[in-house]
Amino acid sequence: MENSPTMKAIIIEDDPFFQQTLADLLGLHVPEVSVEGIAGSASEAKLLLNKEKPNIVFIDVELPDKSGIEFLRSLPFIDFHVVFITGHKEYAIDAIKIGAVDYILKPIEAKDVVEAVNNVKRSMQGRDAITPSESATPIHHRVSDGYESSLVISTIKGWRILRFDEVIYLKGEGNYTSIHQTGESKGFVTSKTLKHFEQICPPVEFYRIHKSYLINLRFVKEILRENFSYHVVMTNNDVLTVSRNKFEDFFSKLQLRLP
Repeated sequence: MENSPTMKAIIIEDDPFFQQTLADLLGLHVPEVSVEGIAGSASEAKLLLNKEKPNIVFIDVELPDKSGIEFLRSLPFIDFHVVFITGHKEYAIDAIKIGAVDYILKPIEAKDVVEAVNNVKRSMQGRDAITPSESATPIHHRVSDGYESSLVISTIKGWRILRFDEVIYLKGEGNYTSIHQTGESKGFVTSKTLKHFEQICPPVEFYRIHKSYLINLRFVKEILRENFSYHVVMTNNDVLTVSRNKFEDFFSKLQLRLP
């Protein structure tokens, strides 16, 4: 059958409401995933892992006896795909460090569950489809008429291919960068600085409006001015700050792109 389960999952979450919510959403929207069990603590989770041998583990960051991150680090090896459940967006970087494919923010919504499972599928396919290159870092190639259209980014699980024309903006977060693209509700985090991406993104399309933001000019929807501060609204409705000392140059560059 087309919708018969092809992936086994377990849920590690101490809140019964979120246990049931996630299980219900998976059953309704991702029938190819079968929930084989639910654990309410790290100690229960260890027994469940050994019993079920899942493909995907949905795990809360905060468990009563040990954090989800500490629990995963205590395992001798991880032979499953991890999706974190959290009420705090700042845990995303820690999730990437431990090798998570994705994270779901509480309150849990159907679109985020579907997106997380789709990212797991891509990760599974990518392991076999992409051959390691000499460098496991983002790469690009110059061509005679400018820049290539794609970017290859290394992750702990393998490699991910992004098209420049799908990148709305990039946000620097210390030594990490979250990449916000069309069709996805949250950023994809990679362990490269924003300065690194500023050097490899096509300069005719991308502009550094702030120390924390590198934007794709084609996705600017609106410019806001309030007193002496400026902001841009991107096509995904995210509002980003423009540095005052960058605004004049940014506005001139944006005008050059207008018909």
